[in-house]
Amino acid sequence: MRPRTPTSALSLFILCATLACSDDAEQAAVGVQQDDIKRLCRTDIDIAPLQLAKNFCVVATMAAPAASAMAFDSKQLLTFSLAEAKADNSRQLLVESRELELETGAVGDPVPYLETPAPRTDDTPIYAGQYLALARDGSVAVGYTLGDETRSGAIQYGQPQQQVERMDAKGNYDAIWLDEDTLLVNGLGLGDTETGAAVYAYSVSSGQSRAVITGLGSDSGFMASGETVVLAGAFDQKASVNRVYAFTEDEVQRAIEQDRQLDASDGDLAYEGDLADATAIGNQLVVLDQGYDTETFAPIFHGLRRVPLTVDGDNVSVGESREIVAPGKGPDRPVALSASGWLLGLWVDHGPDKPATIALVGSK
Repeated sequence: MRPRTPTSALSLFILCATLACSDDAEQAAVGVQQDDIKRLCRTDIDIAPLQLAKNFCVVATMAAPAASAMAFDSKQLLTFSLAEAKADNSRQLLVESRELELETGAVGDPVPYLETPAPRTDDTPIYAGQYLALARDGSVAVGYTLGDETRSGAIQYGQPQQQVERMDAKGNYDAIWLDEDTLLVNGLGLGDTETGAAVYAYSVSSGQSRAVITGLGSDSGFMASGETVVLAGAFDQKASVNRVYAFTEDEVQRAIEQDRQLDASDGDLAYEGDLADATAIGNQLVVLDQGYDTETFAPIFHGLRRVPLTVDGDNVSVGESREIVAPGKGPDRPVALSASGWLLGLWVDHGPDKPATIALVGSK
């Protein structure tokens, strides 16, 4: 089954980052380190009935707001949503910020962070992207896709109180910032470049886009970045399987600078199988292994696992996967995840009778 079809506001892509403000109020995203996690570990909260590995702990839990995607750090929670249509059928793509106390999980009231118009559509549904890409300088990138055969869409990016820029992005499925100037988009096309399922690189300074990683599969998939790795996935329709390939950050940067393309064979296969989401903590791929009942199409959560990755030059060695979260009794299951540094965010669906929650967990 194709994972994470953008039809449900419950399947969110959660980005956990640590932001700090410099003296000139410029935001800088810094990954949460293991020492921070050890200091913040809580013994009075858990994610039961889900079973968390003994070498992991819960840092915070909180109620999940209604949104299509989110990003958070030690001081604020960012959410992305597609506002309800107004009387004239106009809609807004809205990013809001809420104060967050990481130690307690307390969340403040929402305030505008970024707002930009969405296209007017009559009979064609429009789906907000299930990602909120956050750059070190505080820039965010969000997207939408039209629910028709064209799968046309766009990505819009910018900073608070600055002009929001827009670019066409067909089938945009996931995105990450490689650095403050380079946005990587896993999709079917970006700007004037359309080569099918690929990872596209966009330069904010030059306004140019190009395909940088091809041959991943027949349909776009997940993206993530670790300390020194870039992870790019795709769905193979013929084999009906998801794959995630690992590349070193250096080789991706060189390919962009030298204006050449990488192929999936230039990377190292880090995962193959059922996949509902993927991210990275440190240099470890984290995969949400989830399948579906072939008759009812009900999701079946198999487990949340981490795959150690070791960089040696342009090669990435893939270690043995290790479990982070095992299924428990009942309907509870993670439906989306992301990370920054060593902090992992889980969006947990507890079934129809209980509101969803967000749990931040990390390795002790």
